[in-house]
Amino acid sequence: MPVYSFLCGNCGAFDRYRTISESGDPMNCPSCHNPGERIYTAPGIIKTSSALRSRMERGAEGRIVKREAGSQRSQSESGLPAAAKPQFVSGRPWMIGH
Repeated sequence: MPVYSFLCGNCGAFDRYRTISESGDPMNCPSCHNPGERIYTAPGIIKTSSALRSRMERGAEGRIVKREAGSQRSQSESGLPAAAKPQFVSGRPWMIGH
């Protein structure tokens, strides 16, 4: 069932699940019970994999990964790991791939 946003003149905005057939009908505010008008917003379409979408809906957060103290990669003079340093063929870095 889709979520619709409504605006109460006294309390402000609130969201409610409703069927599509009920989408245009006014909804009473859950706090003061005055009728609220529907707010038209952009749809909440998520184009991700089903596994990532389900984690986002559950509110699961990513995990923090730290490098062990003994394992260090070789670093260049710029302080970046050698793999992260950009390799430019010419003196024009804005023309990569041309």
